[in-house]
Amino acid sequence: MHKRTILLAEDDPIQRRMVKRMVETDIGCTVLEAEDGVDALELLKQKSSAISLLLVDLNMPRMTGVELLHQIKIFLPNLPFIVLTASEKLEDAVEAMQLGAVDFITKPAQRERIITSIKNAIMMRNLVIRHYCSFYATHYLHL
Repeated sequence: MHKRTILLAEDDPIQRRMVKRMVETDIGCTVLEAEDGVDALELLKQKSSAISLLLVDLNMPRMTGVELLHQIKIFLPNLPFIVLTASEKLEDAVEAMQLGAVDFITKPAQRERIITSIKNAIMMRNLVIRHYCSFYATHYLHL
């Protein structure tokens, strides 16, 4: 099995380092970092096939997390994402879930809560990929 890559879009450098270290240590994933939505979008365009999951803050400069999610839905509609934000506004949670968020976590969050959410998102992505591969092989490959 290849090592999973997660994109972390977070403007706070301390929070970014903490989450990166946690994910690399506890899950063993590679973490790409973006300090705002613009940088995250550029990384997604360059490395979309390598990224398994997006962790995104909502309150970032240049391009907010919600603006980023709207852009992602255009060209990577099946990329799972988890919102990890200090925002406790119900409207933010509702919009993120409507856009397809796997989870909405408010900061500060317990380490185990973040790790469990990431593991579940990766597991669900693996199941979906296996299902599509199986369906394709069954219905379109006549070997």
